[in-house]
Amino acid sequence: MTFPDPLTPRAPSGRHGPQEAKCIPHGPTGAHEVATWTVALADVRAAFHYSSWLPSGARRPSAALRDRSGARLRQTTPCHAASTRGRLARIAMLTPRQHHRWPLGLLLLVVTSCRESTSGDTTLDPCGNALGNGAQVIGGPAGPQGSDSDRAFSSLVVAPGNADELYIGTERNGIVRSRDGGRTWERLRAGMRHGGTGYPEVYDLAIAPGSGTVLMAATTDSPGPLTGDHPSTIAGVYRSTDAGGNWTRINCGLPSASASAVTMLDASGSTALVAISAGTATFSPLSGTVFPGGIYRTSNGGGQWQAVQSSTLLSTSQFTVIRRVADTGELLIYALNRTAPQSSVGFLRSTDAGASWSTLANPLGGRTVTHFDVSRDGGVIWANTAEGFRIWRSVDAGTTWVETGGMISNGAVAVSPRDANVVLVDDFGTLRHSTDGLATTRVVVSSTQPFEDIAFAPTDANIVYGVTRGYDVYRSPDGGRSFVRVANLRDVALR
Repeated sequence: MTFPDPLTPRAPSGRHGPQEAKCIPHGPTGAHEVATWTVALADVRAAFHYSSWLPSGARRPSAALRDRSGARLRQTTPCHAASTRGRLARIAMLTPRQHHRWPLGLLLLVVTSCRESTSGDTTLDPCGNALGNGAQVIGGPAGPQGSDSDRAFSSLVVAPGNADELYIGTERNGIVRSRDGGRTWERLRAGMRHGGTGYPEVYDLAIAPGSGTVLMAATTDSPGPLTGDHPSTIAGVYRSTDAGGNWTRINCGLPSASASAVTMLDASGSTALVAISAGTATFSPLSGTVFPGGIYRTSNGGGQWQAVQSSTLLSTSQFTVIRRVADTGELLIYALNRTAPQSSVGFLRSTDAGASWSTLANPLGGRTVTHFDVSRDGGVIWANTAEGFRIWRSVDAGTTWVETGGMISNGAVAVSPRDANVVLVDDFGTLRHSTDGLATTRVVVSSTQPFEDIAFAPTDANIVYGVTRGYDVYRSPDGGRSFVRVANLRDVALR
C-alpha cells in the first residue's frame, strides 16, 4: 500500500461524520466507472492523496470525491469502484506519512455500495463502458419475438486448444458455451447490458489464438450511440478474460454500437479488429439518423479503437465476418452496401495485422456476399452471393472468380483447413459436403432451417460444428462426411 504526499490546498471545513461521495474515475480509456460510496470523513480539514487497496495488477485511476450536494472535496485520489455483479466490499485504511501533520491523522474509507451510472452523462462515462445494468442477469426471450428468429449469425467459434469447447452467440439471449462437444451447455452473460427483456444480438465471437480464455463479442441492437438513454447503449464490443464468465464493454473510439465482426490476432487479445456496420437508427427520437461504419483496430485489448480505413465507401458499408489466412496471417473482409449492392467495395485484404487494407485485384464488388471462407494458404476463396444464391470461387487469391454452375447456397460456407477442395455449404437448410471443390456434392444434413455458421476445430480438422437458425447444433467427427444433431439450445440452455 502506498501513501502519496498530501496536497497543500485545504478542503472546506465542517464536513464531519458520514458523507455520501461520488467516486468519478478518470483512468485509462476504457476503464471508466461511476460509483456511489458512503464515506466516513473524520473532520477532513486538509486535502490529501491516498491509495486504496487494490488487487495485484488492477488499474489505479484518479478520481474526484464529491459530497452529497455535489460540491467537490478538494482532493485527488486513486479510487477503484470494485464490483462483482453489484456486490462489493472494499475497505481502505489510510495512515499519514510521519513527516506530515494531519488534523486527525486517520481517514477510514468504507465502501458499502457500488453502482455504475446508467444515465446519459457522457462526462462520467464518455465511452459507454460502465457496467450499467450488466450486474443484473436476466433470462432473455423464451422464444422468437417480433422480427427475431433465434439466429446465431456468424458467432460459432471453437476454442483453439480444445476441439470439444465451443461458443455460440444468440439473438437476445446472450452467449452459450459447451465444453463436452455440444452435449451440455451453460449461459454466459454476466456483465452484458440488456434492454429489460433481452440482450444485444451477438453477431460474431472471437477467441485469442493460443489463449482459450480471452474472448471478444461483436454485438448490436441498432445502429446508434454508445452512450445516453438509447436502446443501442446495450451493444457494441464486449471482452472477457475468463472464458466468457464475465464481460466488459470496450467501446472507446467506435462511431456506433453496431458491431458485426471481430477477430483477435495475438494470444493476449491485445491486437484486435472490429467491423462496425453502417446503418440508420430504428428507435425514437433518433429514428432515421445515419451512423457510419468502418474497420477499427486496437493494440491494447480494446482500451482504445482507431479507424484504419476511413474512405467514404467504407463508412457506408456493412460487414459480416473477418477471416484470417492461417499460413500467412493475412486478413480478408467483405465490405457490402446492402442498400446499393452495386456500390459495394468488395473484398479487402490486409498483410500487416489490419493496420492497412487494399482491395483484391478482382474484389467481386457489386454483389451481396453474405458468407465466405478462405483456404489455409489463402489461395482459394469461396463466397456465397445473394444474387441467384450462387457460390463463387477464386483459386488465385481473388484475382479471378468463377461461378460454380448449378450450386445453390443460401447460408454458411466453410472450407477444411486440411484440404481446400473439402467444402461444406448450406442450401436452404440442406447441408452439402464436397471433396472435389463442389464439382459434386453429397447431402449430409437435411434441416428445415438454414445453417448460419459452420466451424472446423482449429486443432483437429476432423471435428466440425454447425448451427442453424432456431439453434440446432450439429457435430461431425469425420471432417464433415456425417453429422449428428447434439442439441437444440432452446431445449438445453435457453429455458
